[in-house]
Amino acid sequence: MNLLKSSPLRIGISVSFSHPDSERALFQGKTLHYVEEEMVLSIARSGAIPTPLIDLKSDEGAYLVLEGLDGVIFSGGADVSPLAYGEEPLHEDWQGDAIRDNYEFRLIQATRTLGLPMLGICRGAQVINVALGGSLYQDINTQQPETLQHRCGERYDQIAHPVHLVPSSWLGNLYPSPEILVNTVHHQAVKNLAPDLKPIAKAPDGITEAYERINAEEWIVGIQWHPEWLNGQWEDGRVEGSIVFEEFYQVCAARRKQRSLRTIEVAS
Repeated sequence: MNLLKSSPLRIGISVSFSHPDSERALFQGKTLHYVEEEMVLSIARSGAIPTPLIDLKSDEGAYLVLEGLDGVIFSGGADVSPLAYGEEPLHEDWQGDAIRDNYEFRLIQATRTLGLPMLGICRGAQVINVALGGSLYQDINTQQPETLQHRCGERYDQIAHPVHLVPSSWLGNLYPSPEILVNTVHHQAVKNLAPDLKPIAKAPDGITEAYERINAEEWIVGIQWHPEWLNGQWEDGRVEGSIVFEEFYQVCAARRKQRSLRTIEVAS
C-alpha cells in the first residue's frame, strides 16, 4: 500500500567520484560525480524519485542537497580510507578515497540531524559504520585468512554466498527464510561495529553482512551485498533484491508522515 497521497517521495543517492585523470578521453583532468544505473532504476521501481546528491564541499552544502528528500541511500564504490578509523593502510592499494569519505561523512551527519532514514549498501554500509565510530577490515582475506572469498575481480557479481538473518530484524522480516543467498563483491568489511549498531546478518565465516539501528529518532540499516543487482531469477537461488527498495520506500513514507504530524502538532 502506498502511504503517500501528496507529492512524490524522493530518495537521495550518494554519488561516486571519478577523480581527475589525464588519460581520460572525455572531461580530461576533471572530477566527475556519477551513480550506477541499476541503483537509480531500483529506487525508481519502488515508486520514489531517485536524486543524486552532488558534493558542494561544505556542511551547509550537505543540508542544501538533502532539502526536500525523504531518505538517503549511501551507495557502493571505492574503499573507505583506513585513516578514517585511525589506521594506516596495510597496502598501497587499500588507501581508499578520503575525498569521498569526507563528502559522505558530511551527508551522514546532516541526514541524522534531519531525522531521515538512511540505507547503506556495500561501501555505504562501511562508511556509515565508520562515521558512527566503528572500524573495518582493510582486506578480509589478509586479516582473516580462514574466511570465505567475498570478492573475485574476474567474476565480480557472479559469485555468491549464504547469509543468516536475525529473524526479528528489519531484513529478517523481509524474507520467509533466515538463510538467504546473496552476491558478494567486497574485500573490506565491518570489523568493529559502531556503538548501538546491531548485527542482523552474518556470513558463514562470521563476517558481519548487515546491521541496524532503528528507534523513534533514527532509522539506519547497512547491507554489505548489492540488492540492486538481484532483480529477476538467478539459477543458483539468490534472493530477490527489489523488496529491499520497496520496503525502504515504505519506511521513508511512514517517517515522512510522522514528521508531518509533528509539524502539525507544533503549529497548533
